[in-house]
Amino acid sequence: MTGLAAAALTGTAMAQTVPALGQSPTVDAIKKAGKLRAGVAIAWPWLGQDPKTGKYIGAAADLGEKIAQTLGVPIEYIPSGWDVIVAGLQAKQFDLALAPLFATPKRMAVIDFANYAEGGTCYEVLKTNNKVNTLGDLNSANVVTGTFTGTGTEQEFVKKYPKAKVNSVVQAPGGGTRVLEVISGRLDASAFDSPLALALESKYPQIKVVPEAHE
Repeated sequence: MTGLAAAALTGTAMAQTVPALGQSPTVDAIKKAGKLRAGVAIAWPWLGQDPKTGKYIGAAADLGEKIAQTLGVPIEYIPSGWDVIVAGLQAKQFDLALAPLFATPKRMAVIDFANYAEGGTCYEVLKTNNKVNTLGDLNSANVVTGTFTGTGTEQEFVKKYPKAKVNSVVQAPGGGTRVLEVISGRLDASAFDSPLALALESKYPQIKVVPEAHE
């Protein structure tokens, strides 16, 4: 997220006051435009979208609504993709990114973050696939792992597992995982955010989670 979000979350969020005119170029620009432009990319459970209404939901959406309320302007959501959202922020296509981005060193070099939650990466694998039982098994040219293009998860994966065979695609609107490709055998494994582990195991009993969800 940008410095605006960081400022709103420093200390107790409810105690923050809006900088006076001339104190913050970012806030001045938002006030002049009369709206807070928020770039979004879906990643459950932090940010989702109701398929019936199109309404954004989750902690990231709640945060954006609170920041806009504090500034006294409406919020405008601007859909983006993981491969372009940082560039969009740098190009000032939006004022902050509400997408739940991993704070990777590469990203922190060019944008400011307000970290309000922690999460890791797990991998979904067919129970009948004996090639992948541990994280170390992913570091093989014989194992195809699915990722989403431009995500922090992908950036960290290729660094940690240099021998891995990566199948990278742009994430479709609405988010989700690549579990169906794992079930069909197209992928040996697919990366996903750890808070979804138990839900995926419950919905798809034919998969296992690496590392195990209860660890």
